Amino acid sequence: MNPMASRKQQEIFDATLRLVAEKGYGGLTVEGVAELSGVDKTTIYRWWPSKAALLGAALVEADLAAEAVATVLDGAAAVPGQVTSASAAGMRSRTVRGTRP
Repeated sequence: MNPMASRKQQEIFDATLRLVAEKGYGGLTVEGVAELSGVDKTTIYRWWPSKAALLGAALVEADLAAEAVATVLDGAAAVPGQVTSASAAGMRSRTVRGTRP
């Protein structure tokens, strides 16, 4: 995937997680994600066949990103004053829920 498409995909994932955190699954719409991320809904349907597929992909991407952060932080946890894996788990939980620390 080219860098621009990758960046747009991340914006779509961010919008998806934000909307599901604010409105729940029932309030999540492809139209709402498209509006918030600045793309046409046909772009979303070109990449994901349904709202459920889009949310699943966004959650997987958020989990992968959180795992990467946790791995880095676990390696640094032996240094006094560094974030521990428990803190990383908390960040992971907030990332998946779409909230900020």
